[in-house]
Amino acid sequence: MGLLMTNLQKKYGIARKAECMNNSTIQDKLFDYIKQTKKIGQIHNLTKITSGWENEVYLFDLEYDQGEKRDYEELVLRIYQGENVKGKAQKEFKAMKRLYELEFPVPKVYTLETENPIFGNPFVIMEKISGQMLWKVINESASGKKIELIDQFCRIFAQLHNLNWQLLEFPNLPYNPDDPYGYINHLLSWVKKYADQFPESRPFQPIFDWLLDNSKMVPCKKPSILHWDYHPANLILKDNGEAIVIDWCGVDIGDYRADLAWTLLLISSYGNPEARNIVLKTYENIVSHKVEGIEYYEVFALARRMVSIYISMVVGADKLGMRSESVEMMKSNTKHIKALCDFLREKTGITISQFQDYLL
Repeated sequence: MGLLMTNLQKKYGIARKAECMNNSTIQDKLFDYIKQTKKIGQIHNLTKITSGWENEVYLFDLEYDQGEKRDYEELVLRIYQGENVKGKAQKEFKAMKRLYELEFPVPKVYTLETENPIFGNPFVIMEKISGQMLWKVINESASGKKIELIDQFCRIFAQLHNLNWQLLEFPNLPYNPDDPYGYINHLLSWVKKYADQFPESRPFQPIFDWLLDNSKMVPCKKPSILHWDYHPANLILKDNGEAIVIDWCGVDIGDYRADLAWTLLLISSYGNPEARNIVLKTYENIVSHKVEGIEYYEVFALARRMVSIYISMVVGADKLGMRSESVEMMKSNTKHIKALCDFLREKTGITISQFQDYLL
């Protein structure tokens, strides 16, 4: 979930070494690494493109010899931060590789490095997708084009959820996939573990109780592949109209409604509140059925978001395996935080006064 620290991080306080390196150092180390397998000429234009809550992402151009000619590639370097970095890197790489083989629209991954982490932590090298962020294109489009793009966005999401989850070949799921309540019980056990680990989360106990009391409302008919951060900023629209899904570090197997609810929360709390109903209705039209029980998972999404923000502020983002800079990113968006509080009150009648008083 990107929230619980590993015992190793707690005990030894593992540093995020990549954050201490400048672009020149990273470029030199990357050159030395790649030249072991390619007759490399140069690396150009190494640029940091994001400082998200957890990972570091860079773009770079690779120039190398291919026989008698010189080739160029535009690539992405993703350096993993936070908790369980080795497992997270392996999981994302394996999932993206398999999804690409299944012709699902993801970037092609080339390299996974976990045993020789030259940047201090595991990393992946993958193809760069040239295009525009789908969210930007939607916002700038006329109403007719908006509808078309939202339909495309939802069709890809439904396509993901309809894939046979066993094709990813994830070993040892932490719950029984044949048990209709296996997944939600797994999530609730995570909530309890989190609450025990962070006593500071006690103000949120009314939400935890609500989730436990209503858990029998959401049996899972079949597991699905989950992206866990699917929103229009994580799709790149190419010039030919094809949309490619990026940022798979949260990929998992579970109830598709959890994935959908997280998406609905993000697009409504960061964008237009009306987008929630538009996307949900479009998704339901595509899959030809009403998504029952979505409100439950929307409350779970609210709990996940609000608690991670609050604990990051009170205890420190590093305690959650996040980058220290993420606190400032959270503080700067009071509109998002207010929207979370409003949504929670609308769906459950619950108000977390301590959260509101501290952040608003």
